[in-house]
Amino acid sequence: MDNTQQQGDVQRVELAGLLPEGHSLALNTVDSIATLMRVTEGYAEVVSQVSYSHSEFLLLLPILYSYPRHCPYEDLYAIYTWGTAERRKEAQAVLEQATEEGTYDDTMKPMRNMVSHARFKTQRLGLEIAVMMHSGYIMTTSAARQRKTSP
Repeated sequence: MDNTQQQGDVQRVELAGLLPEGHSLALNTVDSIATLMRVTEGYAEVVSQVSYSHSEFLLLLPILYSYPRHCPYEDLYAIYTWGTAERRKEAQAVLEQATEEGTYDDTMKPMRNMVSHARFKTQRLGLEIAVMMHSGYIMTTSAARQRKTSP
């Protein structure tokens, strides 16, 4: 989380390489709102703003904070289930057991659905939550994903 600055209930996140020069993301952690800001000549301008449900926002934050790395499924499952990533080991055990029992997809479905809702909304900020198969999610942009899949 070294790419953030806190000011009251608002965190400013610098996503170097994802956002255009002079842009940052302001996260209102009380109202679950993300605002894309452009700062020019000392003035801040709102480019886009998205309101999330509390659950969507709880899952969005660790994905943003993990950038430029991915956020593991275990962390997100722990946050979704218990409200904290500190229970990651328990989440890992639950997911391992679900894999052994063949219920992994059923176990992950509610959390994945919530991330999917956040994913859709996050596109309005010019960002995209990409799936890393069998691993987790990573923050990227539509342009970055197109470059990786182009021949």
